Amino acid sequence: DSAYLTVYETGDCDKNQTIKVNRVTANWVPSSITWNNKPSHHDTAANSFTTTGTQYKAHQFSVTTMVRNFINSENHSNYGIVLRNTPSSPGYAEFYGSRTTLTNYRPKLVVTYSDPPTKPTSVSVTKKYLKDGETLNVNWSGITSAGLNHVEYRIAKYNDNGSLANDA
Repeated sequence: DSAYLTVYETGDCDKNQTIKVNRVTANWVPSSITWNNKPSHHDTAANSFTTTGTQYKAHQFSVTTMVRNFINSENHSNYGIVLRNTPSSPGYAEFYGSRTTLTNYRPKLVVTYSDPPTKPTSVSVTKKYLKDGETLNVNWSGITSAGLNHVEYRIAKYNDNGSLANDA
């Protein structure tokens, strides 16, 4: 449903730096990454923000489309997200990383999702057509969902001409 990333400035950066959020497009190893072997990234930014130069300043931005693409597309492998300073703001930007001892200021990715119910694996009714006063029994199985606590159904009454009856 949504995905938001929050990063925190260290205070050791210039203000008014435009930071773009891009999808990384190649594999990389955190323990050995350098400027010279950094992975490639997608040209189109998923989002951007401006630094303040203030220590602990939080920047929260949507990465919903990027995360959806990671999940739903074979063409968007999840190699991560890169924060890039733009050439139009040639200063310096620094953010707390995932290894900082200041745990409250580590980057945070919050993903909100729903678990839609599955389609039933079988549905059966006792009779296809009923006359007034007869009882209809409907049975189904296979409908599951983490967020589903009940199943609703609708029984409609049709006239002989195929139109929906008003007293259904």
